[in-house]
Amino acid sequence: MNPRHRRPVRHPPRPGLAMVIVIVLIGLFASLCQTLTILVALQHRQAFHTTDQAQTHRLADAGLLRALQRLQLDPAWQGETWQPGIPGFEAAKVTIAVQSDGDHIHVTSDAAITSSRDRVLQSRQSITITRPAASSAERQLP
Repeated sequence: MNPRHRRPVRHPPRPGLAMVIVIVLIGLFASLCQTLTILVALQHRQAFHTTDQAQTHRLADAGLLRALQRLQLDPAWQGETWQPGIPGFEAAKVTIAVQSDGDHIHVTSDAAITSSRDRVLQSRQSITITRPAASSAERQLP
């Protein structure tokens, strides 16, 4: 037999091999899609949490500004509980406390927001104010 005229070797037919390969590839693609969907959902949730926390922080800052404004009008003011209406949130509450310590005034603003997903976020801001020294004319008055 001449080596140039060899018959090609025929492999036995393997029915369904292409189907198995396609099913494996579809499974890998589905797994990749599921992983990406979970990552997007986590990032979406984290973005909402960051936004809600920033809103709570701003609300505590607003409580400090409110306290400073009230103290300018009435130096004997001791604080309050304020419940502003904030769109997109179930409830919001700011507790402002003022403590006087000789030459210093300590103002604390505690803010709590209940989100529409029933999560409560809290933030605390505080500031210490030094009272201005009394003028010589004020010291002489009885």
